[in-house]
Amino acid sequence: MTTRLIAPGYLHDLLSKDLLKDKQVVFNYSLLPLNSFVEEIVGKIDNNYDQSLKERLSNLESELSILKAYVNNQTFIQSIKDFHIDMYLYAIKIEDLADQSRKDQDLKAIYQAISDLKPNEIEAYEKLQDYLLNNDLENTYLVEHNYQSNLDLEIINLLYQHQLKDYKQDLYDFKSLTINYANNIRSEIEASAQFIIENKLAQAQVVYLNAEYLPIIKQIYQRYNIKSNLDYYNDSRYNKRFLSLVKLLINQDHEALVGFISANLLNLKYTAALEKLVDFFNFDLNGLLNFEVIELNDPILNRHDIKHYNELIENSKENIAIIKDFIAALNIRDYSNGQVILEDTFNYLLENMYDKQLNKISNKILAKHSEISSANNLLESLEEILIDEVDKSYDDSHIFVTSISEHLHFNKEHVILLGATSKNYPNLKSLSGVIDETYVKNLNYPKKSFRFERQLASYQALLNAANLHIFYPLASNEGKNIEPSFSLLNYGSSKGVSAQAYKLVENDYFIKKQRALEPCVAKALFFDNDKLYGSISSFESYNSCPYSYFLKVGLKMYPKSLPELSPAYIGSLLHDLIEKIVAKRIKDRVDILEADVLELIEQSFQALAILNDPRVKIVKETLAKHFLVVLKRLNRIDDETNFEPLKVEHEFNYQISDKISINGKIDRIDQYQDYLRVIDYKSSNHMMSEASFKSGLQLQLMTYLLAASETMNLVPAGAYYISLNENFKMVTPRKVKKSKPFFEKYTNEDYLREVQIANRQHGWHFEESDDMYLNVTNSVNLKVKDDMVVISKILNFETVVTILKDLYEEVYNNLASGIIEAKPVKNGCLYCDFKNICQNHHASFTRQPLYSQQKLTEEIE
Repeated sequence: MTTRLIAPGYLHDLLSKDLLKDKQVVFNYSLLPLNSFVEEIVGKIDNNYDQSLKERLSNLESELSILKAYVNNQTFIQSIKDFHIDMYLYAIKIEDLADQSRKDQDLKAIYQAISDLKPNEIEAYEKLQDYLLNNDLENTYLVEHNYQSNLDLEIINLLYQHQLKDYKQDLYDFKSLTINYANNIRSEIEASAQFIIENKLAQAQVVYLNAEYLPIIKQIYQRYNIKSNLDYYNDSRYNKRFLSLVKLLINQDHEALVGFISANLLNLKYTAALEKLVDFFNFDLNGLLNFEVIELNDPILNRHDIKHYNELIENSKENIAIIKDFIAALNIRDYSNGQVILEDTFNYLLENMYDKQLNKISNKILAKHSEISSANNLLESLEEILIDEVDKSYDDSHIFVTSISEHLHFNKEHVILLGATSKNYPNLKSLSGVIDETYVKNLNYPKKSFRFERQLASYQALLNAANLHIFYPLASNEGKNIEPSFSLLNYGSSKGVSAQAYKLVENDYFIKKQRALEPCVAKALFFDNDKLYGSISSFESYNSCPYSYFLKVGLKMYPKSLPELSPAYIGSLLHDLIEKIVAKRIKDRVDILEADVLELIEQSFQALAILNDPRVKIVKETLAKHFLVVLKRLNRIDDETNFEPLKVEHEFNYQISDKISINGKIDRIDQYQDYLRVIDYKSSNHMMSEASFKSGLQLQLMTYLLAASETMNLVPAGAYYISLNENFKMVTPRKVKKSKPFFEKYTNEDYLREVQIANRQHGWHFEESDDMYLNVTNSVNLKVKDDMVVISKILNFETVVTILKDLYEEVYNNLASGIIEAKPVKNGCLYCDFKNICQNHHASFTRQPLYSQQKLTEEIE
């Protein structure tokens, strides 16, 4: 009697070898994927469901409101079919479907229109049920693998009820665990390659937890001459490029467009620029072909970023023209018909791009023509024929690289996990798209917790190895911080193992690197005729980390960015808004109206509008509400002082000494009588710290005040930060005391006063006048004395200036000596753009402050 093994196609080669080891010769074993096993029992079923579904959707287009644009989209059609199958599986009726939103109403109309259709898969499932009523399964075994759909799971559950058995595998006892990290993704993969070489691993399984790893793994492992199953993929590279072209023409969505550009069958140039442009605008094929250059007028981006944007467009123009010409030259008669697209694409390539690989593809397609023409999903069928069949020549006698869905049955003596970050492990996927979690929430559908348990089980199985080696990166290849997988770190802790930095052969640790410049080189990089020029923030950055300053100011390594929905960008946008509002107040001498504020916000978001991202509208509306609250507070602060705005965004150049020239822009300068104060707006909470000032990490406010007071010949009264963030307070409405009054009521006035205090301006005072401030909640270090608001702590400005100038002098001398050490202060690496280059491994250093014992309230003796 034949023994049947149900297993995915990629395991067949491996299972055959296992069986041959035990049986020497195998005659009575049958290896079948699950769908082929079902088809063997019930026969091939084709009730023309797929074609009928497309026709019904097309006929329904005019009646739909939200989803009409998707009726010819293959991804959308597949999602409709998948859920239709689920409706049969879980007895979901049309009347059970939601109809609250217009999208829900469209979906209900669609499923009403196809209610009399039955998917091929459901018909096969029902026939299988009928067969099993009278026939139990004998000698049938399931090889454990990850289920691809609800239908697969239900079929397997049904088979288990009729004597399906599990195929037993050799299990490994746990022996060892290592956890290593590297600077970035490329270094992480490099570390895994060196680990394989150093430990002489002739056999091991490498599991990548993120598909983005695969091309880098291929490149690095080939460089290290590591023999792996990826060597077989070279034969299918051209096939994958061809498939990406067909997929683009069928799906025409963003994902297909990115895949097509990456595969680059049409020999496009500067594809990195085109990919960034596509990503920035979230283009699909039609969006790209209809793209007209949009000028980017954005006050937040600097000139380097505007230049970067224009370079992306310029480098992409030729590629867009090539794609347009290609589309125009195709003789596609019906874009809704995948067969027609395949035929026309193939004919075009044969005529215009003759290549011997095309002949191979032609032979494969002709040999499987009937299979392709009858396929429910053309792309899946093509992928099986052009790629999967090439990649089935698996051999576990070397390093075997797999995804998480294909890890179960390969060599488990040594397992290497790559990409063990919180994003990748566990990466539990919710329903998204047209049929999302909200849509199925109230239906008789498998609960989210149950589906997540299934996914978690597959991740847990990754840990079943004799020797497990886990790798993760500290940052992306662009330098953005990445969190490790806390689940895996906790697993390591349970085994008494902690993460260690992997000592790459090519990397030395920062403590071994002697980063210094010859004085002549430093002079050429940083000085102009022995004079040092720069912005205040650049000098602060030197004191924060000399090496970061060297890379940015010395080597001019500016990171390139574009408008985006990031906290940093939104913070800059807030800053730009307040500048316009204060400028209008100075000009018109009146508070700005709410309508004007909303108009300014609308203008500020114009640059983000080109993103075509629905989140932009939500952020804009939320920001408008937030900013109106903040503006009321700022107006109140202004009303409670006799200072009046004098200048906004005031640019200056100031000579700290005959050797140092500072340039900058002061957010706001206020005047009262002969007194002057400066204000710097921040999107987060900032406070002046004496220790930070003496260490050269807070030079900004004091330099502003010195430059403004001297150039305007006014008395320096103070310098302050005002936060554009809004701080709220947690309150206890009533407190109980041991003495009278026993109950202390917390009033609304109490709350408002505490909120005002939490949101006051922070900074330093240098002069006092009886009527500078009208309320103690306006600023720090104010108190009431004899019914007057007075300043409780006044610093000595001459002392501050002496220390300030010596701090600048110290930077001058250090740079002249060529000191560019990678010695960041605490949190200095947090927002640094150069983590990948620096390799400092997040160590921090404490700067020795100047005049550490000097009180700022007293003169320097």
